[in-house]
Amino acid sequence: MPVRRNHTYLDVGDYSVSQQDWSVHANQFGAGAFKATREVLALGQITIIRERINTAVTQDTTSPRDHLCLLFPRQSRHGWRVNAHHENDPVVAMRRGGTELLIQQSGESEIINIELPLKLAGTDYGRPIIESRPISPYDAQLLDWLNCLLAQNTPMTAEMAETLEDILFLRVMQCHQMFQSADVMNLTRPALVDLLKKIEHRLNSDDEQPSNLAALAHSLQTTPAEITSALQKAYGYKVEHWFRIRRLNGARQDLIRSKNKNAVTGTATQWGFFHLGRFSMEYKALFGEGPQETLLAR
Repeated sequence: MPVRRNHTYLDVGDYSVSQQDWSVHANQFGAGAFKATREVLALGQITIIRERINTAVTQDTTSPRDHLCLLFPRQSRHGWRVNAHHENDPVVAMRRGGTELLIQQSGESEIINIELPLKLAGTDYGRPIIESRPISPYDAQLLDWLNCLLAQNTPMTAEMAETLEDILFLRVMQCHQMFQSADVMNLTRPALVDLLKKIEHRLNSDDEQPSNLAALAHSLQTTPAEITSALQKAYGYKVEHWFRIRRLNGARQDLIRSKNKNAVTGTATQWGFFHLGRFSMEYKALFGEGPQETLLAR
């Protein structure tokens, strides 16, 4: 029988830890209260997922090593940056195996993802691959059908579900085979991914947080220029803006986890914010609530 699940997330941290077999670390970069919805329809071994996020975010994701995933980015106000490639035109992407992807969604966004085991797809477990290609009329028809399936609330019999799974499998494999065309772009960028993963790991550690770019570069035994270049290519943000917003996200997650109702001052200084009035103002502008509100709401 088909399995349906719908979830709403009101904090980017909750959204990050909800992804089951995926590794996802997300940060909020757009102003206002965060909201994401996730609709899941599982038909046998094939899963359809539609995610909507109401603001700009960056995501560092690792896909399951034994799955084939087809992704249809439906909308993002100013396009997408995917492993340093800027996508403005409609595309479909394929992730095979345990791939690492850095994504910057520049505004309100929607994406549909289809997942199935590599074994079911008859695909080997070779080198992980990420590719994209322009969306075709066939892809557009498949996408319309997927939206209809997600919107369908009428109960299905087991026989209907099996038939739908068979049809879906054939359509997905047709879409997958179209990646053998000459217009495919390889999106794998391991060096860039490695450096930005080191940055995230450093900022997620329990050690004292670097208060500026030079301190961050020193702690990673690299240079400010290398970090600046990597962040610009991956996310399109100026490094000063990215670093400040990233530290605000770190402070928010610490406040959410804190059991100390007087933790605002300590958290702010831990993340390099020493002017508490300015910290509170910038925090509220980004997240739609003040730091004390975050602390008392949990």
